Amino acid sequence: MTSSGRTSDSRIRIVPWSEADRGQLLKIFRRMHEESRYAYLPFEPARVESALDSYMRETQRRCALAAVTGETVIGALAGYVTEYVFCSELVASDQIVYVVPRSRGTLAAARLIEAFRRWACERGAREIVLGITTGVDTRRTGELFERLGFEFAGGNFVQRMSG
Repeated sequence: MTSSGRTSDSRIRIVPWSEADRGQLLKIFRRMHEESRYAYLPFEPARVESALDSYMRETQRRCALAAVTGETVIGALAGYVTEYVFCSELVASDQIVYVVPRSRGTLAAARLIEAFRRWACERGAREIVLGITTGVDTRRTGELFERLGFEFAGGNFVQRMSG
């Protein structure tokens, strides 16, 4: 941390999710849920635990990365590769990119995305698709994606259903 309480970019490492980080990852996902437009939905820790297991186990098709300073997880990325519906080529997409508020504006998100890009390339993905669905800092997030070489290709539209 710097004297302002922000994370120092030079200390940020990107590592695969590990059992040792499980508790911190669960807290990260809870915080993301609470902060996002998804807060109206229930948070189910057992479901998150199952997702953590799946991402840590299925490393050929699923990407699970943490941004870490020292022993503290400050961000996470969950992504995957899948075939396009119209051909057998692969596309990589994110499910979650999240950085805790005190570490936003650092290189944490950019480093997570760069590591995801390398992972996707190693698996033969033809492109990466990143979404912004949390409702958190959408303008800044989009600007970051563009600075990293992504182009705007559309938008997400949401309609809540009763129930």
